[in-house]
Amino acid sequence: MSANLTQTEFAVLRQTIAWRGTARMILVPITFIAFLFSTLALAGIPPFVGFWSKDLILTASLDAGNLLLYALILIVAVMTSFYSFRALFRVFVCGPSPEGANVEAHESPPIMTIPLLILSI
Repeated sequence: MSANLTQTEFAVLRQTIAWRGTARMILVPITFIAFLFSTLALAGIPPFVGFWSKDLILTASLDAGNLLLYALILIVAVMTSFYSFRALFRVFVCGPSPEGANVEAHESPPIMTIPLLILSI
């Protein structure tokens, strides 16, 4: 949901990642925090819900004695973490690109940001 909101926020751009920079963290702090929390959950960082679900799935596959499934789930979890952090840094942290340096960003209305924050926690 936070990725969709990020795309909605920057729909005026020709590319979603055309305007990058630390200014986005300041201009859209609620979206940034929700995206960060969602990324941490997908990465399986405690105390976010992603840690508990990944832990249970990995434990169940190991208890079943299926090492191939365990390895596959572990590889996919690492790849998901990498992609999520890459998206976070490309959208919110990287320096601005020339195409979108003058674009004004704004936060979404509360009807979108409140459910986003609830779901990201």
